[in-house]
Amino acid sequence: MTPFELVEPGSLREAAALLDTGEPSVRPMAGGTALMLMMKMGVLRPTRLVSLRAVERRCFEIAEGPEGLYVGAMTSLSALGRSPLVAREAPVITGALRTLSNVRVRNVATLGGHLAHADPHMDLPPVLIALGARVTIADAKGGRTIPVEDLYAATCRRRCARAS
Repeated sequence: MTPFELVEPGSLREAAALLDTGEPSVRPMAGGTALMLMMKMGVLRPTRLVSLRAVERRCFEIAEGPEGLYVGAMTSLSALGRSPLVAREAPVITGALRTLSNVRVRNVATLGGHLAHADPHMDLPPVLIALGARVTIADAKGGRTIPVEDLYAATCRRRCARAS
């Protein structure tokens, strides 16, 4: 593995500023499950990893919000699957998580990392799209909220263009 710098900001705003360099070799790290595999295989060679483990507590929460169920991006897939609130409000998520990967990976992998990895074989993105889920994307200026499917629209357009 190539050497890299590891930084651990204490807030989302600080993390966004560290990531907003325009340098593609600077990457965020949530649980790190897919990221570490890509680094070990030499597919990804970051110069800096921005750990999100110390960001605001709300990023780790599952709660009822004014617009429905709120799940923070740093919530582990295990916590998501065990949540009585998720089981009550969106039981299809609980069911999908039972078949997703193995327990050790689910204990470390986060919802945000799962969505960011954008593997077309992952179970949760289509489930979340079908449920009409929205994500809030944080950046140095604050952020914006978009439907989950918009995370993948550009990727899908590129893949379809290459296949034609």
